[in-house]
Amino acid sequence: MTDIDALPHGVHTATPYPADEPNGPGPAPSGDDIRSAALADGLNSAALRLVRRVRREDREFGHTSAQLSVISTLVNHGPTTLTELAELEQVRPPTVTRLVQSLEREGYVLRRAARHDARVSVITSTGKGWKLLEDVRDRRMGLLRARMSRFEPDELRTLEAAVGLIDRLAGES
Repeated sequence: MTDIDALPHGVHTATPYPADEPNGPGPAPSGDDIRSAALADGLNSAALRLVRRVRREDREFGHTSAQLSVISTLVNHGPTTLTELAELEQVRPPTVTRLVQSLEREGYVLRRAARHDARVSVITSTGKGWKLLEDVRDRRMGLLRARMSRFEPDELRTLEAAVGLIDRLAGES
């Protein structure tokens, strides 16, 4: 069995160019390059599927993933200006303004004038926002725990080790 045969189910090994394509990436990739690309592709696909699955549960709370992300950012980063919040959320200021307005109407965030400049708004999560985020997290953890309960002990150990590696990939640790 070759290294490529040992790739996990669903991991793709396709290259973006046919081998005879004159504008292709150059020499044929090595087995390690193919394995690394396939692993990256598989990890990306698995992460997207997991996020989508968890977000389906989030809909039960009646809020979009963007709204929940704004509340999470405020809880984790503390009071933030609209401009900073837009940067953290990687959206344009008008988008974050609309999100904040909807969350403010529902009592999940509070907008106040900055002490240094009354023209600048500082946004903070309210207790209701914290509670929503806690409820969403509890539901997500319940979903994941239920799914992991079907795993064998060695699979759980592998998953536990993978969490640390995924955190390193994400730049979280």
